[in-house]
Amino acid sequence: MASNADFAQYIVDQCSGAGDITVKKMMGDYCVYCDGVIFGLVCDNNLYIKPTSQGAERGYDSRSSKAEVQTESYA
Repeated sequence: MASNADFAQYIVDQCSGAGDITVKKMMGDYCVYCDGVIFGLVCDNNLYIKPTSQGAERGYDSRSSKAEVQTESYA
């Protein structure tokens, strides 16, 4: 199932305080960028955040699926 354009815009709006947030549609889903650098994916109306060293410093283990940050599905 492809992601909803309204959900992708919702992600842009919610993350706008972090910088210039943009999305690019790729094969029915979206890549999410901050200041031109990819940081997440929107797949099936869920947001997946790219693991970073800053996240690891906060205790998020990128090797575990439990470390993925997900939003609630947007209807």
